[in-house]
Amino acid sequence: MLFCWIFLHLYGIESCLNRIFWGSTALCIAIAALAMVAPDYVIEVSEMGSPRLRGGNIAGTNVVSAFAIILLLSRQRRISHFSITLGLVFFSVLQFLSLTRTSWIALAVIFVIAILRRPQIRE
Repeated sequence: MLFCWIFLHLYGIESCLNRIFWGSTALCIAIAALAMVAPDYVIEVSEMGSPRLRGGNIAGTNVVSAFAIILLLSRQRRISHFSITLGLVFFSVLQFLSLTRTSWIALAVIFVIAILRRPQIRE
């Protein structure tokens, strides 16, 4: 917590959120790559017998993909619609394959709040 506070005060909120986005993106890419190369490391079988993309010891797939989706859609820097669509599809597929309902609920609550409050995140 102290590290986050110091980092935030030294570099600012925009830099902090930008680094969280790129860190989440890197973790999602690593999880997706390992799912193809070494699936036993990142995919677990759930209680119901279906495979879940959990992320293994790298990171929780549901957490990093949720952060990436939220930060992708709230970025202040202009990026192409193609990049937004590609990122949204990629992160949503990871979110879907994680089979974590609480993560989907958290994303839904954040989107409802954003729709109701209409934050000024674009210039």
